[in-house]
Amino acid sequence: MKQAVTLLVTILLLVSTLICSASAAEVQPQANLYFASASVAFDTRGYTVFSAFTTYVADRIAVASCSLQVEDGDSWETIQYLNPPGYVAMNTVTYSAEKTFSLNCESGKNYRIKAVFSADGHTVVRYSNELDDF
Repeated sequence: MKQAVTLLVTILLLVSTLICSASAAEVQPQANLYFASASVAFDTRGYTVFSAFTTYVADRIAVASCSLQVEDGDSWETIQYLNPPGYVAMNTVTYSAEKTFSLNCESGKNYRIKAVFSADGHTVVRYSNELDDF
């Protein structure tokens, strides 16, 4: 039963990662030596899903930090540091956490979430999809 649940979670994470990666407005490399993939999905209510897959069984996988950014011309400015999800995955290759942030976003501006994923001290930065429908 546990293996079936683990398989189902892995499949769901893979599908959500592919969907989120395909919708990201900024081109981001999705693989490196330690992370097979990582993504952040963000909606207008502040609901955020963090997902990652490592290329090896990691002792610890977590979101080390995250922040809210607003588009300012051709660049992005960090306007608020957010508390990352408290969940830490142990002895696995998959990570998935959800968190809803209380955000004070203005209508008409573009926002995104920046997340730093960590696996045994190795990090990768990912950006969510952009939103302006607040």
